[in-house]
Amino acid sequence: MCGGCDEKRFFSGAIDTYKHTADYMKWEDRGTLIATNVLAIGDILQGDWLTKAQTFGASI
Repeated sequence: MCGGCDEKRFFSGAIDTYKHTADYMKWEDRGTLIATNVLAIGDILQGDWLTKAQTFGASI
């Protein structure tokens, strides 16, 4: 998930919803990746988010 906020605490509602959904659906929670400070087109390229996403995806 990505968003313009710079603190992960602002994503807690969405993360909690995901966790409750995963629990209800009996999915194995493999974790989350929260990309902060992503507000405009191209912002995702400014950090190491894509590398983190690729590493995370490869691990599951």
